[in-house]
Amino acid sequence: MSVPLGLHRSLWLLLLAGFVSGQLLAAADAASALVCELRNSGSKAVIEPGRGGSCTGLEIKTGTFEFALPPGSELGRPVFTKAAMEGQPPALVCQPPDTVPPTAAVNVCALEVALTEANADEAVAGLRHHRTIRLSDDGRRLEFTETLTNPTAEVMGAQFGINNTIGHEAADGLFSAYLPTERNVLLISGNGINRFYARNTNWDYQPVEGWLAILNDRSKAGIIFVLEPTALDSFHAVPSQGGCGWFWDGGILKPQAAFTATWWLVPVKGFTGIIHASRRLLADLQANNTSGGLEIIHTLAGTEKPLGEVMVKTSVWGARTKKTMELTPVKLMAVGLDPVTGTTVMAQPLNEPMVFRVEAAGKDWTETYETYREGEFRTTIYPGYPYEPEYRRTKPKKK
Repeated sequence: MSVPLGLHRSLWLLLLAGFVSGQLLAAADAASALVCELRNSGSKAVIEPGRGGSCTGLEIKTGTFEFALPPGSELGRPVFTKAAMEGQPPALVCQPPDTVPPTAAVNVCALEVALTEANADEAVAGLRHHRTIRLSDDGRRLEFTETLTNPTAEVMGAQFGINNTIGHEAADGLFSAYLPTERNVLLISGNGINRFYARNTNWDYQPVEGWLAILNDRSKAGIIFVLEPTALDSFHAVPSQGGCGWFWDGGILKPQAAFTATWWLVPVKGFTGIIHASRRLLADLQANNTSGGLEIIHTLAGTEKPLGEVMVKTSVWGARTKKTMELTPVKLMAVGLDPVTGTTVMAQPLNEPMVFRVEAAGKDWTETYETYREGEFRTTIYPGYPYEPEYRRTKPKKK
C-alpha cells in the first residue's frame, strides 16, 4: 500500500485532560502535526507529536530559577530498536480530538501509536506505545509515562529506548554526560572521556542507578533524567553533539499484557557534576586537594520538593587497604530545589584509590550513594590495557 507524503500507517491520537493550571494547544498543520504547549507557573514546554511526542522547547521561570532549552533541541524521542538510537523518528500523523477546542485549558497530553515495521523494529511491530506527558505543578520538571501494550495473540518483547539531543551549543564541546555504571559514574566530556576504565573483555559499564545527566561545563546548567532502574538495559552518550539516552528491556510481553516505565526530565543549574539522583534527591561530591587536607564538597537539592534540614555523613574506604575512615558530618539547614553546598575535610587522605560513601538523611528519609576517586594511582598512563579496575558496583537484578 502506498502512503501519501506526510501520512503513515501509524496514527497518533492526542488526548487531552483539563487542569486548572492551563495550556495552549495550537494546530501547526491539521494534516501533519499539532504543537502542544504545556504551561504552568511561568513555565512552558513544547511537545511535538509529529516528532514522536518529543519535547522541542522548554522555558522555565519559577522564582529565581530560569532555564531555557537551546534551539534545535529534541528531548524524549522514543525509538524502538537499538540500531535506530541515532536515526530518525517515525513520521507520524496527528489528528486533533473533535471535543477539545484549540485554546482548551489543559496540562497533560497523551499520545498513542501502533508500531509497525514501517516505524519500528520487527521485534516490536504489532505493539502499541502510549505516552503521557505532564508538566509538574511547580513548573520545574516534565513527567513521562511510557506504556507498551501487546494487543496481539503472540508473545513479544518489551524493548524500546529514549534519545535526547541538546541544541547547537553542544557543537562547542561544552557538555558532559554522567552515567552511573558498574565502574563508577562514567563521565564523558565533550572533548574526550574521563573516569573511564577500558577492558579487552566483556563490556561491564551497565547501569546501576536509574538516572543520567548532561550538564553544560561552563554555565553549570543541564538536565538530569530520573528513571526507573530495574528495566534499564544500557546508556548511550555523545556529549560533543549534546546527545544521550537509554534503552529499556522489559522482558517478555505476553498477549494482552503491558509494560510501563516512568521517567522525569529535571532541568538544573548550579551543579558542577552529579553522582546521584532519585525522585527525592539530587547530589554531587567533589574532592579537592588543599593545604589542610582533602576537601569534600557536598552539593544537594530536592528533586520534587524542598528537603529542609539534611544531615550528610561521609565515610572513605581504601580500595587496597580496605580501611574505612569516618569524616565529620555536615548539616545543611535548608535544602530546597536549588543546590546547597556543605564541606568537610579529610585531614589525612588515604594514599590509595578511595570510595566515598555518603548517607544523606532528612526528617523521615535516608538515601545512600557513593563515588570512586582513583586519583593518581592508575598503573598505566592510558586507561586501557592491561588494567584491572579496583572498584565495581553490582548491577541491580531485574524484577
